[in-house]
Amino acid sequence: MSDHTCVNTPFRFAFVTTQRPASINWGLSAVSNISPSADVIQTNPVPVDSFIANNKKYYRFVIKQDYSFNKPGTYYVPVTMYDPTFEGCDNKLLTYLPVTVFAAPVVSYTAAFNGCVSDTVKFAGSAVIPGNVAVTEWNWAFGDGAIDSIRTSAHLFSAGGTYAVKLNIVAADGCIADTTGNLVVKGAAPGILVTDSITICTGSDVSFTVQSPAANVDYNWYDAAKGGTQVGTGSTFTITNAGASANYYLETMKDGCPGATRTMAQLIVLPVLTAPVAVLDSAGVNTLRFKWAAVPNATGYEVSTDGLNWTAVSALQYTISGLLPSQEVTFHVRALGCENVDGAPVTGTTLLDGIYIPNVFTPNGDAVNDEFKVYGYIIKNVRMMIFDQWGNKLYEANDQTRGWNGLYKGKQQPSGVYMYVVKLQLMDGSTVEKKGILNLIR
Repeated sequence: MSDHTCVNTPFRFAFVTTQRPASINWGLSAVSNISPSADVIQTNPVPVDSFIANNKKYYRFVIKQDYSFNKPGTYYVPVTMYDPTFEGCDNKLLTYLPVTVFAAPVVSYTAAFNGCVSDTVKFAGSAVIPGNVAVTEWNWAFGDGAIDSIRTSAHLFSAGGTYAVKLNIVAADGCIADTTGNLVVKGAAPGILVTDSITICTGSDVSFTVQSPAANVDYNWYDAAKGGTQVGTGSTFTITNAGASANYYLETMKDGCPGATRTMAQLIVLPVLTAPVAVLDSAGVNTLRFKWAAVPNATGYEVSTDGLNWTAVSALQYTISGLLPSQEVTFHVRALGCENVDGAPVTGTTLLDGIYIPNVFTPNGDAVNDEFKVYGYIIKNVRMMIFDQWGNKLYEANDQTRGWNGLYKGKQQPSGVYMYVVKLQLMDGSTVEKKGILNLIR
C-alpha cells in the first residue's frame, strides 16, 4: 500500500500478505475523511502480483479504485481476511493499514503585463510542498483553450475579457494541487466588418461599416496594419471620390487598450473601361460571325442587333444564324464593368446563295485577294485546275478551302491571263463544269 499521500490526491490501497484468503473485507466505512467511504468485499481475490522475501512468498492485493482524503493526518484502515484454514473459531485475521496524509501543496502564480490585450502576459508558477518535494509537472490552462507545461510561461490573448487561468502541479511523491484565478485582459476584440472587401469605379464614394458596434468601444481607422497614419474614427469609414485601390485597417479601443490586431478593409478601384472594337470575322449564306478583343478589367460582354435588346455572352465572338442571303446586319457589343461601355456598331452582309468565281486576283502578300478560290455554300465537292496560255497545267486542287497563290514549282508566275477549269458537285447531287479567263495582277 502507498504509506503516504496528500490531501485530495487520488491513490489506491495495496495490501501485502503471505496468505491467499477466501475473501478480504476492506473496512473503509470505519475511516474518517475518506472518499468513497463504503466497505469493499473481495471474494476469492486474485493477487495482482507476488514476490519472495526471506524464503517466504508474499501476495499483493489492491482495490481497483481511486480514493482520497480531504484532511491531513494518520489514518488506519481495517482489513479483515477470511479463510477456512485460519486458526480460531471465526477463521478471520484483522490487520490495520496505516496511511499518512500530508497537507496539500500550496500552489500560486503571478501574471505580469500592462493589462492590455496587445501585451504578452508573463506567468510564473510556484508551489510549497511538505518535505520540500520537487515539482515534476507544471500544467497551465489559460482559459481560452491554450495550454502550456513549463513553470514560467508567456501567452498572448487574442481578445479582451476575463479568463479563468488554472495552474496544476504534480509533485515527485505523486501529490497534486491546483489553483485558479481570474485574469482581466482589457481591450476590445477585433472588429468585424459588414463587408471587408468592396469593388467600385474610379471617382465613386464608398463606406466600410463595423458590424454590431459596441457603445463602450472606440473605432479608429489607419492606413497600415501597424503604426501608420490615422485616417478616420467611428464605426463607419467613408472614402469619397476614390481614385486608387487601397487597404485600410480598423483598430478597436476599449478602456484605453487597443485590440490585439487590426482588421483589414480592402478597397478595389476599377479603371474606366475602353470600348470594345468588333469586326466581321466571317460571312456565310445564312450566318455572320463577329469578334472583338478582350477589354481589360471587363467583367463580361453583351451583344445586340438593334441596340435595344441585349444578350450576355462569355466568349469574345458571336455568331448570328438563320439569316437570308445578302442580308445586312448591324452588330453591337458592349463591355460590362463598373460602368458599361458600348463599342461602335459594325455591319456585315451574308453571301449570295450561289457559285462565285472571281476573274482577277492579286497575290502580292497584302492579305487581300491573295488567292484564287471558288466561293459558294451550295458546293459539296470541287476540282479546280489552272492553265497558262500555252495549255500547261500550273495548279490543281480538290479542296474548296484551298486556292491558287500564283506560284508554280515555288516560283511566282508573271502578271497575265490564265485559264481555269472548275468541276463542281453541288449539295443537291447535280454537277457543274465552269471554264473561264483569270487575270493575275501583281
